[in-house]
Amino acid sequence: EKAPRPNILWLLIEDSSPKFVGPYGDPLARTPTADRLAKEGIVFDRCYTAPVCAPSRNSLATGRYASSMGTQHMRSTRPL
Repeated sequence: EKAPRPNILWLLIEDSSPKFVGPYGDPLARTPTADRLAKEGIVFDRCYTAPVCAPSRNSLATGRYASSMGTQHMRSTRPL
């Protein structure tokens, strides 16, 4: 019998800071769904990234290192 698949929901918010979302402490943010998901799931409070925006998004979307796609300098001429 196959093992059950994990129940994973990964939310990615581009060009924003976690401090602007309710689960991360913004008292003015109105994010009831995100608040409920955070309360019933996991919130990562020690996540860090070093690269700039476009290489990060490319890596997250493809699962590949930016250097393998030529996007690390944000001026790639390689097709994905």
